[in-house]
Order: sequence, then C-alpha cells, then structure tokens
Amino acid sequence: MPTLKPDDICTCGSDRRYADCHEPIYTAPRGKAVIVAQEIYAREWGVNAAHYVTEGLYTSLAAELIEAGTVERVLDIGCGLGQGLEALSAAITAKNQLIVGVDENPYCLGARSAGGCCR
Repeated sequence: MPTLKPDDICTCGSDRRYADCHEPIYTAPRGKAVIVAQEIYAREWGVNAAHYVTEGLYTSLAAELIEAGTVERVLDIGCGLGQGLEALSAAITAKNQLIVGVDENPYCLGARSAGGCCR
C-alpha cells in the first residue's frame, strides 16, 4: 500500500489526488478491493463513453467495420458499458445478426442492462 496522504498526487500518473484515485481501492475492507475497483471503473468509464457517444465515435467505428466487409456476428470481449454494441446493432443490417458482449465487471453489465442495451 502506498504511503500517500489523501491530498498527495497519486503515483499512478493520473495527476489526481490520491483520495480521488486509488486510495478507495487500497483502503477497501479485506475482500472488497475488486468490487470497489470495478465500481470506480464503471463510473469513470461511463463519463468517457458518454462523451464518445455524443461525438459519434461509436457510430463512426461501427460504420468503418461494416465498410470492411460483411458483418453478421460480433463477440465483444470487454464490452464495458455496451455503447459499442449499441452502435453495431444499429449498423449491422443482416437479418441473422448475432451480437454478444462479455464483461467481467458486474457494474458495467448492470448499468447497461438497466438502460435497455443488452437483451
């Protein structure tokens, strides 16, 4: 465990305060660090992903994939919050499309299934 104070800059290179970065993970109760890290990741990645949706990045990447050739089936390992899957679902016109997303983080999967992406 680092010997940082909450207001110190975290040593991970994020330039964030330790209290706002890795401290919650290091100070989590025994057996809970992974759960704390997963929740933080899902929340923070959600901010990035929402920005990418607004910019149209996922839609653009899905279109680029479709332009490369016939796409009917997709397996996205590490799908996160699922915005890429949503864009692919809209872009793939094959009647027999199969799009599967897998992620180890229950906070990512729960966030998207609650929002209606994953079916």
